[in-house]
Amino acid sequence: MNNKLFTFLDPLLGYIDNGRFFREPFRWLYVIFAVLNLLFPIAILVKVIDTGFFKFAEGKAIFAFILIFIILCGGAWGSYLLWMNRKNKLKEVIQEDNEFIAIPVVSHLTQTVGEWLGLYIGVVGTLCSLIIALLAANELQYAGIYRHFLPHADIRFPDCCICTPAC
Repeated sequence: MNNKLFTFLDPLLGYIDNGRFFREPFRWLYVIFAVLNLLFPIAILVKVIDTGFFKFAEGKAIFAFILIFIILCGGAWGSYLLWMNRKNKLKEVIQEDNEFIAIPVVSHLTQTVGEWLGLYIGVVGTLCSLIIALLAANELQYAGIYRHFLPHADIRFPDCCICTPAC
């Protein structure tokens, strides 16, 4: 069976069997996620500037956005550090002599995605919601900011003393 017809895939199969086929692309994926997390606040800033938010928003809403942007930058930096740390730990989790490679790698990716979502939903989402509730809920309602981000949504707020400027 030393025929070229039957052995031309041996280098590729050896590359898959030693685990580098799964280790290296997943480590690159972790780096890509880390860099995308750094770009996320910039994308939000560009979207907000494109909507003309700074032209029609009041000072309190702009201050709230600045605080939210700082929180987003902190969350992005924390997420970057999380992905880079887990990339290095992935190398420790999978050794050259491990029999199973794909299962631990995918398990590690699932764990890291859960930690990342916990950071964004639990910490960043809670802090941003708190700032919006305390500083900018009324201003954003009357500025029409929801129409820019959700153009097909018909968002109506109840008429009460909290939501209307008449009170």
